[in-house]
Amino acid sequence: MEQIGITCNWKKIPKYLSLKNCDIYQILFEERNDHENLSNENLLWIKNILKKHRKECIVHISVELAVSTAQGYRLNRILKELEWANRINAKFAVLHCGTKGIRRKKYPIKESVFYDRLATIVNNSKILICLENSASIKAYGITL
Repeated sequence: MEQIGITCNWKKIPKYLSLKNCDIYQILFEERNDHENLSNENLLWIKNILKKHRKECIVHISVELAVSTAQGYRLNRILKELEWANRINAKFAVLHCGTKGIRRKKYPIKESVFYDRLATIVNNSKILICLENSASIKAYGITL
């Protein structure tokens, strides 16, 4: 059986409910690169609307967040979005691997640092995380 999905901001879910054969929603908790802070009511609304319409959910962690730069605010935001993904019963979350920092020749991001940051994220998540691959040799992903 073929399944078709759509990617959208969480607030736009109702707009796409009438699409035929669209069973999977990959949602983001950001609007035009602005991080949104969801309330318990927002999370319950997402969970209920997806359940009512029998839709599966995947959460795409905000696009500019990545494993390679996961420290401070960025790490906290990744963990918050993973928590929200778990609370709305998402199947899994997608997270970018990120750059190796090659453009900043003085301070490249070492592979060991990448793995340490990934371990921190995985150890603090209750949901499956799928890493989004990159074909660029300047980014983690295909080179791991």
